[in-house]
Amino acid sequence: MQLPNGGRIVLIDDTREEAFPLMETFGRYSIPYLYYDGTAGKLPDNPPGGVRFVFLDIELQGMRGQDDKTKASGLTACLKKIISASNGPYVIIFWTKLKQEVIELVIQNCTKAAIPPVSWLDLEKTECIKPDKSYDMQKLSKKLREKLSSIGAFRLYVEWENALHSASKKFICEFSNLVPSGEGWSEGTSALFYKLYKSYVDKNEIQDQAEQFKCACLLMNCSFLDTLQSISATDFQLPDGFRLASGNIDGITLAKLNTSLFLNNSLLSRPATGYVYREENESLQSSLIESLFKKDGSPVEIQLCKIIITPECDLAQNKTLKHRCESKERKMHRIIYGLLFPFSDDLKSYRKKNDAQFEVGAIWHEGQSYALVLHFSTLSFQHEGELSGNPLFALKRDLVFDIQSKAANHVNRLGNFQLG
Repeated sequence: MQLPNGGRIVLIDDTREEAFPLMETFGRYSIPYLYYDGTAGKLPDNPPGGVRFVFLDIELQGMRGQDDKTKASGLTACLKKIISASNGPYVIIFWTKLKQEVIELVIQNCTKAAIPPVSWLDLEKTECIKPDKSYDMQKLSKKLREKLSSIGAFRLYVEWENALHSASKKFICEFSNLVPSGEGWSEGTSALFYKLYKSYVDKNEIQDQAEQFKCACLLMNCSFLDTLQSISATDFQLPDGFRLASGNIDGITLAKLNTSLFLNNSLLSRPATGYVYREENESLQSSLIESLFKKDGSPVEIQLCKIIITPECDLAQNKTLKHRCESKERKMHRIIYGLLFPFSDDLKSYRKKNDAQFEVGAIWHEGQSYALVLHFSTLSFQHEGELSGNPLFALKRDLVFDIQSKAANHVNRLGNFQLG
């Protein structure tokens, strides 16, 4: 049964006896869930986040005898305590005797409240009741499977999140077993995390305990990615009856997808590898425009940028180049410059091409599609103090590594001098 295995299901029913068959079914398939009876005072103070399925009874306590509009308003108020605008995609399964008018009003209200489900299903309780008034568990499980097969591409996200949860379980099991269980397990685990922290910062000691833990987790993340990749190779299964299909993706969506894959807006307070800063240098900007664009073919809006490509481990372990200036030691960063400008489909027609360029784009930045073109001939060093102000955004690790590798290859290229 393709339901989330990481506690992303909410069941709302004011009658426990009627909700119990669903609880039993979830337990049978080891599916965790949150249960609420719909009473306002018992709903969460803040939405739990990441909910994927809401099993919703259409008549909660106090709603019997109310008109459809009033019922729908009460159900929507309940949903707003469960689902936030940042929840992500979810599906409502109306666990009730079907009443189409109320359901349609609930969906309309959710849309107005900016929490629309990507789909909704009905799963009538009465169809799963035996003549002796007990629930037919086999029939309930079968109906659930049938209904879930109709929610389309949403199942791809459920599958991916399930694999992610499986990877985290496997990783913690294997990682925690590095320290033998017993009385000294907690102390040994603490020492293990401290060792991770020390490996990350080397001699660049940090006194703050919270920062030490963050550094340890950054190193753990690298190891977890290997576990996730191994899970991905074996556990990802395309949902039954669903097939991936090609289609048209508009330019804005493509730019936002690239941003999701290659850019990071979660920035630290200090300069870090991959950070992109705006730079004011008219001479350098003019030189890059002349090098990158054909005559009279450059975009109108162009920003000169600089990107930190200092190896991440050098920053973490304080191994960056130092420079003595005015009796003070100043940290130096490896920098490469480029141009940020609005992206257009005819970009290739007015660009000059050579092996010293690296293009990033289209990317979504400040409500617009942009292209970022770097030039390897601008590789240089800059004092950390000159990296002031807030970065525009950050390039993610894989993209930075690609830039670093190609910059190194460009610097080390032999070339040749063939005579024509």
